[in-house]
Amino acid sequence: MSDLLDDIRLAIDSFALARARDLLREALKSPTAETYYLAAQVALDEDQKRRFLEQAVALDPFHEKAVAALGQQKIDAPPVRNVSSPAPEYVTARAKLEAEALYRFPWPKAPVRTRLVPGAQLALVERTESGQWLNVLYLGTANRVIVGWLPAHQAERIGLGETPVDLLDLPISEFQHNTRDDIVDLTQMLKRANATANGLVAGGIGLVGLGLIWALLFSSLVSTPLRLAVFAISGLAIVLGVGGAAIGIPKSLRFARDIHTHLGWKDMSGLFARLDRLRRSKQDLSETQMEHQARLQAMALAGNVLTKVAPEFKDLVALARRK
Repeated sequence: MSDLLDDIRLAIDSFALARARDLLREALKSPTAETYYLAAQVALDEDQKRRFLEQAVALDPFHEKAVAALGQQKIDAPPVRNVSSPAPEYVTARAKLEAEALYRFPWPKAPVRTRLVPGAQLALVERTESGQWLNVLYLGTANRVIVGWLPAHQAERIGLGETPVDLLDLPISEFQHNTRDDIVDLTQMLKRANATANGLVAGGIGLVGLGLIWALLFSSLVSTPLRLAVFAISGLAIVLGVGGAAIGIPKSLRFARDIHTHLGWKDMSGLFARLDRLRRSKQDLSETQMEHQARLQAMALAGNVLTKVAPEFKDLVALARRK
């Protein structure tokens, strides 16, 4: 630990604050008074600095530097609220020490939006239907507000001012703060996972069926030596099929459970239709017009062929153009 603290001190002395915060995230897993004192040196705002100093003094009331810094901070504290704190109309929370990142969308394997400093202050905007993920505002180290997703179990001290708040009282998100690209990436990730699970199940069942058909059809049509080969191939296909299905079925069930756990969506049959509606809701007017023009061109091209055999198709093309 002493070597780690020496590295943190060196990073602070060199003004490498980002590195110091990364090292502190590891050191705060087994905190000491000195660790909290060093964390206070790279705090994002006065409120966070005060909390770190109070934790240092709580662990060691005789830590002279922490006691002196805490006393000085109380003397110098401005009478107004710090500007880097979230606005009072927001429900606020503090990120737990194990919270390392905000994600682009509420999924454990989602790309990281940004890294969090230990004990970061957050404003809670919305939640998923399941309540397992929170859409939050975070004032990054570059003094820029970042919107991302945090697992709910990584937030603490949740309240509106001094009043505790139940997470289920937050509004349910319809991904208002996600971009169209975020929804596209989420859709593609879920489609790949779903296709893998379903492919293993379908492939496994297909191999089992093929093995049985092969054995029934050819075992009676070939000689004894070839019959053994047929049975061997059929048996291998059945074993591979059973193995594929044995892997695929749990994957498929786990995929459905993850959708319910993380997104809170129960209707698996309409999963991708719902994602497509979200994507389209974020599609700007120029993209909509381009899609409409592409449909008109396709209708016109098809019309050149179809009107030769179905003259009434001209009416459909004209109707589409009016729309």
